[in-house]
Amino acid sequence: MTNTILGQQCTGSKLLIGCRPVGATTFTLLAMGERDDVIFDVGIGQAATHEANGVAWYFNSGYSWGFALGGDTVQRNSCDVANTNPQYRMCWHTSGDAISSGYRCGNNYPWNEYERVIMHAD
Repeated sequence: MTNTILGQQCTGSKLLIGCRPVGATTFTLLAMGERDDVIFDVGIGQAATHEANGVAWYFNSGYSWGFALGGDTVQRNSCDVANTNPQYRMCWHTSGDAISSGYRCGNNYPWNEYERVIMHAD
């Protein structure tokens, strides 16, 4: 599924990912960066991130995809469970190359009350 989304639907050179309450018109949390930074594969390391545009990005199509505030350490298990600046953390599970569920939208749990957003631009 991540291959379908990133390879066929969201092909722009910049990606914005975020979350908001289901049906809301305003977002709870957003981060944007160059495509290569947002989907830079950091593997499955617990503290693995790729810093760009003031954001600590992490992505692996078989583990998780998300971000934290640049300079903050993540604790991926598979999603980030760290609590430093939690309002700036978002994570989605990507097990088996599928975005199977979300885990956090800032301080907000449970995820089923929130929706994922991916936008792209050139």
